[in-house]
Amino acid sequence: MKYIIAIIVIVAIGALSLYISVGDELSDVVDALLSVKPGYLVVMLLLMLGYYIVDGRIMQVIARQYNKDYSLKQGFVNNMVGIFFSDLTPSATGGQFAQVYVFRHQGVSGTCASGILIMALISYQIVIVVYAAVCMLLRSDLIFSGGVGTKIIAAIGFAVNIGVTAVLFIGSASKKLQNFFINRCIKGLSKLHIVKDYEKTSKNLRSVFKEFRIKSKALFSNKKLFFTTLFLNALKLTMLYSIPFFSFLAVGAKLDITRFPELLALASAVTMFNTFMPIPGASGGSEGSYMLLYSYLGSYLATSSMLVWRVVTFYVGLLIGFVILIVSKDVRGYHGQEMEDIEDDSCSENNTEE
Repeated sequence: MKYIIAIIVIVAIGALSLYISVGDELSDVVDALLSVKPGYLVVMLLLMLGYYIVDGRIMQVIARQYNKDYSLKQGFVNNMVGIFFSDLTPSATGGQFAQVYVFRHQGVSGTCASGILIMALISYQIVIVVYAAVCMLLRSDLIFSGGVGTKIIAAIGFAVNIGVTAVLFIGSASKKLQNFFINRCIKGLSKLHIVKDYEKTSKNLRSVFKEFRIKSKALFSNKKLFFTTLFLNALKLTMLYSIPFFSFLAVGAKLDITRFPELLALASAVTMFNTFMPIPGASGGSEGSYMLLYSYLGSYLATSSMLVWRVVTFYVGLLIGFVILIVSKDVRGYHGQEMEDIEDDSCSENNTEE
């Protein structure tokens, strides 16, 4: 029931954002959507499918450090289930629990599963931050030219991702900073009643920092694994960031291939902003940031392309994840609960090489 409610919330917020952005141009938007060019729509769907497959490949590459028989199909299933539950929970917090559950049904123990997800997160955070930094440096004239709104979107998204990455890396590497963060910051938040249980929160954070430190060392020491995951993450993000260009073409925008880099750079800013939106599916934030960043190409074209882009990049994945949730034997019995790890987690850092 809670996931049905989450879907209703996503659709409602998305519909409100659409209503606000369309204004008096509803008829133009409807006309543009009715005339969507199927060839470009197919290209978008193939790019999104490629994104999901590459993401599954990342899971496979890392998981094979612990289970040499782990397949691409298993990685794809694991990834799509994670996407489904992430899309239905605020700040994408539900996906990891589901993925650990699926990993265990696929023959990967709980602690190993957590390590795989941490390694995947490390490589993803590095690539998404570097990718956005390069885009901002090369196309700062475009990203920061749309007024205060675009500047805020780009700045917040970049700052949040940099901050999260820095806290994880520095906090896990520096015991002094870790103790300061836990003893001062978390204790201060507990006094303000923002953090309810200081002891439990501090214990969990120490565990997170320790696990992150162990897994980051393991990832960096395996250069082949490290650079493979960086390349695959860059590839999947390029596929994702390419979709707005084709969504504009699909609704009739006159763009030549020379405009591709600028739309790709703006897509990077949209993704950065939406990464930690505290709303299921980043609903509202996704639509709003897309409209702010792409409206210079024309309001009704931006709105029309945003609808096509949102369906392809969000609802298609939600549908695939839902189907896999129903039919895959790796996921049967999962209802969103966190499972207690009861397995023997003899997860050494130097297990099987791919």
